[in-house]
Amino acid sequence: MARTVRTSFFAQLPERLAQPRIQQGVVLLCAFGLYANTLNHQFALDDGLVLSDNVIVQKGIRGIPEILTKDSFFGSIGESAYLSGGRYRPLPLITYAIEVSFFGSKPGVHHLVNVLLYALTGLVLLRLLRRSVFPDHPMAAFAAALLFIFHPIHTEVVANIKSRDELLSLLFLLLTLHYLLVHHNHTVPASAASGPPRGKQKTASRTGTGSGGNSALISACLFFTLALLSKENGIVFLLIVPLAIYFFTPLSLVRAMRASLPIVLLTGAYLALRFVLLGTQSKEVTEVMDNPYLLATAPEKIATILFVFLKYIGLLLVPHPLTFDYSFNQIPYRGFGDPWVIASIIVLLGMLLVVVRGFWKKDVLAWCVVFFLATVMLVSGLFFNIRAHGGTFHVPGFRSVHHRLGGVWPSFVGQFSNACDPHRSGRHHCIGRACTLGFSIQNRYAQQSLAHKRRSVPARSTTSANSARANTYAGIAWIHLCDATNDPAENAHA
Repeated sequence: MARTVRTSFFAQLPERLAQPRIQQGVVLLCAFGLYANTLNHQFALDDGLVLSDNVIVQKGIRGIPEILTKDSFFGSIGESAYLSGGRYRPLPLITYAIEVSFFGSKPGVHHLVNVLLYALTGLVLLRLLRRSVFPDHPMAAFAAALLFIFHPIHTEVVANIKSRDELLSLLFLLLTLHYLLVHHNHTVPASAASGPPRGKQKTASRTGTGSGGNSALISACLFFTLALLSKENGIVFLLIVPLAIYFFTPLSLVRAMRASLPIVLLTGAYLALRFVLLGTQSKEVTEVMDNPYLLATAPEKIATILFVFLKYIGLLLVPHPLTFDYSFNQIPYRGFGDPWVIASIIVLLGMLLVVVRGFWKKDVLAWCVVFFLATVMLVSGLFFNIRAHGGTFHVPGFRSVHHRLGGVWPSFVGQFSNACDPHRSGRHHCIGRACTLGFSIQNRYAQQSLAHKRRSVPARSTTSANSARANTYAGIAWIHLCDATNDPAENAHA
């Protein structure tokens, strides 16, 4: 009898796990379980720039008007904060200011908010995947969302308080996508349809029935505005939004581009506001700490960027070892004769081939590749000088989510695009369990090195032994340790 009950339970397990509330609960528990230990962490790395050493933020709610009109680093290092392009990210600083007013500068509170935001991002991602990407295959959506939650590459974004700009940006951009797709899947007439339908939802949406309406469009515009005010990386959605509408609604590409007009207008308004408040801030960066390609020739710069691109993909698949900094000279300059650069070119051409073959078919894997390439190119250093803890290597969700916002979740989605085959479900579940177990172990390892300045920065300089910035942070950390110690003998030993 007992064996029968156990057999019945396991037989019903896949059906139970496919239920939305069960999946949401698992995602929440996993997010909190992975990062609960960060609640005991202290301030680390550049938390001082935006919080603990930022005099405007330390004013609490009284500082919000000033936050809305200043560069994000103004309260910590003043006018010298104006690196090329400036930093106008008021929303994260406003959240810090509110927390300071109610709870003071307690690291545990700030860490808790980061964990909550990460868990919420996982829920939004799950809903987006279930509704628009895998409407007929909820287990594929669930597996992709879990891999996103467990992936160690997000560790610094969650465990480093300053990286709340990344968390908020990705959260609001995912919400933007969700509500845009809801709107267009419920308002598109059948005459506008183009390409083969993908799943039940796409077929049903051609009737024009549903409850999306203008409220979903207004919500999408609101969330996109919040994303831009969190971090300027959201501008890449000028490309992502029309492609998302094209791939996941019945609209043709031309109509999808027209449907993206609200996003274009909001981006223009944001750039105008940024210009009024900060100016152009386009002065030349002449320090190698902030321009890692300063000493490179043009071919070396491009070849190194291509090598870094391959490094992105490598860390998505095998996220070890992880470090917060790959700036000058952690990754030496490369040439086009380097085998890894040649391999990167081959991989890039292969990804472009996937896009070409699947674009007009509205293939989900083609969408994943487009999403990855678009978000990575923004922070690659090819078009803009991205300091980004070194600029040479800006790890997404990307630090990219994201984002960066970056290729993480579309890569996972692409990885599970064939999970709909019921004959291979057992194999996919085994692979998923193995990945999440391995990622959770590496995740814990990475979190320990971010626990607090006293341990993290000197230790991490051994992981990035050649990084100029990592060694600078290590030196600052040792100075703080000596300043906090009254024992001359211990200072001499340090």
